[in-house]
Amino acid sequence: INAEYMGVCLWDNTVRVHDLQTGTLLCALSIHTDFVLSTEAFFLPQSTTFPSIGTRQADQKLSLQLATGSCDTTIGIWDLHTGALLQRLPCFSAVNTLAAEPQIASAKKGGCSGTPLLASGSADHGIRLWTTTQWQVCATMEDSGPVGALLWHTPTRLLSGSDGTVRGWVVPSGLLLFSLDAHKSIVKSLLHTTDKLVLSCDGVAAKMWDVEALLANRSVHQTGRPLCSFSSDTKLTCVTWASAMTPVTRVDRREVDLAALNRNLSLQRRKSSFATAITDGDETVLSQLLICGGANGEIFSLRLEAFEG
Repeated sequence: INAEYMGVCLWDNTVRVHDLQTGTLLCALSIHTDFVLSTEAFFLPQSTTFPSIGTRQADQKLSLQLATGSCDTTIGIWDLHTGALLQRLPCFSAVNTLAAEPQIASAKKGGCSGTPLLASGSADHGIRLWTTTQWQVCATMEDSGPVGALLWHTPTRLLSGSDGTVRGWVVPSGLLLFSLDAHKSIVKSLLHTTDKLVLSCDGVAAKMWDVEALLANRSVHQTGRPLCSFSSDTKLTCVTWASAMTPVTRVDRREVDLAALNRNLSLQRRKSSFATAITDGDETVLSQLLICGGANGEIFSLRLEAFEG
């Protein structure tokens, strides 16, 4: 969920929230009647007032909330501090993926301009944009297949992954900017590596794309080559980014002390960094890792700091 909390989706249709530092179970979110397929945490302003000021807004705090998407065709909106259900939204089809607008996805982003949005992608090919004030659908787009992944590229650009394609949309107008033939099966993950680079994965292969180059191409339907790619013999059920900081004695951009890296691995999730930081003397390497979870229960990582566009 974030650096403090971890959410676990279980087969009993619940989401259990744990404290990452202690492992303590904080709450179990139970409202869905079928499997929970997606979760997304976000921050919304929570106004507080004082009697001496009356109804005038005196202060604003950020409330950490969680959206859960389920096969029961609904989205649950939860207050993570209390475990209370705030809203239950009907989606008419299984909700495969959720993505909060960048302005509310992190508490460090600051205030929001306009009405922040939550995007949902469903098995009925639909992409829905929800206002986080009234929790109403303000715009819809239709993909070419079941929507397996969503990613906000900018506050006005949304990427979607469906039946082997990655598409770019203008929000909230729904204008299609590009449709990229990226994979052979449904795209299940879309991740930022930098502001320009995006990684897509269909459960077998992962590919890196320069989104700015795709946007610059005036052709809507594209079949470009990825900047880099890898495939796995194991079916990948989930992928995410992490960073590992490790001191080493000798550093080369294409040659990192893997033994030292494995001995002193400190993972810290990072969605928008893709770089190798090198200093003179006792060098420190910031290695970008792709953490992959396989269907066979195996978890492995790939180091991508040697990648050069």
